[in-house]
Formats: sequence, C-alpha cells, structure tokens
Amino acid sequence: MHDRAGKGTLDLRTGEATGGEIRPLWRVHAALMLIGFGLMVVGIAVARFLKKKRWRLKVHKIVTVLGAGVGMAGLVAGIIMVQISTGIHLRIWHDIVGAISILTFIITPLLGFFMFKIKGKGKQMRTAHMWLGRVDIFILMMISIVLGFLAAYRIWE
Repeated sequence: MHDRAGKGTLDLRTGEATGGEIRPLWRVHAALMLIGFGLMVVGIAVARFLKKKRWRLKVHKIVTVLGAGVGMAGLVAGIIMVQISTGIHLRIWHDIVGAISILTFIITPLLGFFMFKIKGKGKQMRTAHMWLGRVDIFILMMISIVLGFLAAYRIWE
C-alpha cells in the first residue's frame, strides 16, 4: 500500500511523465465543498422554515452567498488538483455533475436577485429560484459528493 496518492500520465513515445501529489488538495477541495454545501443547506432551511421572521431573507442571502463563495474556493482547489495530476478536466462523472451543479449555483442566486427587480415576473422567477436551488442542493450536489468520494477512493470514476 502506497502512502501517497496521485495521478499522472506517461507518454510512451518520449518517456516523459507528468503528474503530482494530490492528496493534500483533495482534502482541501472536499472540506471546502462540504462546508459550502452545509452553508447552502442552512440558507435554504432559513428561507423555508423561518418565514415569519423579518430577518430571514437577509440571513438567507448572507449564508447562501457565503456558501457559494466557499464552494467556489473548493472549485478552485479542485481545478488546481486536476491540473497538477492529469490536466484533463471533465473526464469523470464527478467533474461533469459538479460542473452542472456549479452552473445552477450561479443561475439560482441570479434568479433570486432578479425576482425583486423585474416587474411582473417575480412569481415565476421565485418559483424557478426555489426549484433550481432545491435540485442543485438536494440532487446535483448530493450526487457530486458521492461520486467525488467514490473517485477519491478509486471505487468508481
């Protein structure tokens, strides 16, 4: 059993090898993504279950934006980790589902912002904001987390 984990590529024609140690970045990536996910869940819970509190919308915005920021830091760690190892992005299911999740991560708060700005479309945008957020957090992110751990432990990529 090796005490270090990493990935690399070997060009059989030239004999050149690329790759590097990814274990420390894997932990940073996973920790940041899990913290971001947790903050997003708290933000949704505040919006959903504390409807009678005046401060709920402000707390919802702060906590979910903080969660998105931590998640983006985790994304950067993941991109650096892949660049160090193989340099090939979007090659496993975790990467693909995660990329889709990041897109909804960006679109969902925009819908939340614009539902207050565009007259006559607030109800439709609010519905889209709520459902896209739920799909992202409770389906895409959960699948991405499971696939990430399976890939990290080389169970399934």
